[in-house]
Amino acid sequence: MNTDSLQFISPSIAAGLIVLLLICSALVSGSEVAFFSLKPTDLEDLEEDDSSSSANVLKLLKHPDEKVAPRNLLATILVLNNLINVAIVLIATVTAQQLFPVESLPHWLAISIHIAGVTLLIVLFGEVIPKLFAT
Repeated sequence: MNTDSLQFISPSIAAGLIVLLLICSALVSGSEVAFFSLKPTDLEDLEEDDSSSSANVLKLLKHPDEKVAPRNLLATILVLNNLINVAIVLIATVTAQQLFPVESLPHWLAISIHIAGVTLLIVLFGEVIPKLFAT
């Protein structure tokens, strides 16, 4: 593959963007666990609290139809996390092709290496570790 057309971003900027997007993915994944692991007693405590952050959390989780708000919140979190992860994949793939040209490898093997590396980054730093800390 001709990588000259892919050099629209420097590798250092791409690495910074990937780190920033991984942090965003981690925050979104952690918020998913934090919101949906609240117990009824936690929600009661939030209702008694007069802070604006408590009111915002309750607004996101409460709705006259009790099933609508959590579904909407979960859908929003999942869509946002998927958009962030797609951006990570795109930037990481282009950067990997710039930094590690793999013309000597079969095309399927080069793609497999890229997929494995990006998947490891996203799953480990964007999903698993943040969810462990959020519980």
